[in-house]
Amino acid sequence: MTTLELIELIVLALIVCCLAIYYLVKAIKNHWLSKISSEVFKAMKDAEASSLTGKAKKEYVLERIEKLCSELGIPYAFIKKLIDKLIEKTIKSYNNMTK
Repeated sequence: MTTLELIELIVLALIVCCLAIYYLVKAIKNHWLSKISSEVFKAMKDAEASSLTGKAKKEYVLERIEKLCSELGIPYAFIKKLIDKLIEKTIKSYNNMTK
């Protein structure tokens, strides 16, 4: 690895870290986490009450969260996997409770 490549890598890492810190501070300051989690649970409840099935329910929830993220100015692609895991864990917990 040349010196130039190393400098480019360090600069890129600093930019990524700065962006992550910026969005983390914004999330804490604007209470984004509570807004997103409450919207996930509301959307899941609405999806269960609808006539949707399986993946369609999950897509419905993800679409609502994507819309909320665009309203709040949150980069949805950045947190999509986290929202997906939250949905899966909630479903798994619910299924374990009902058995």
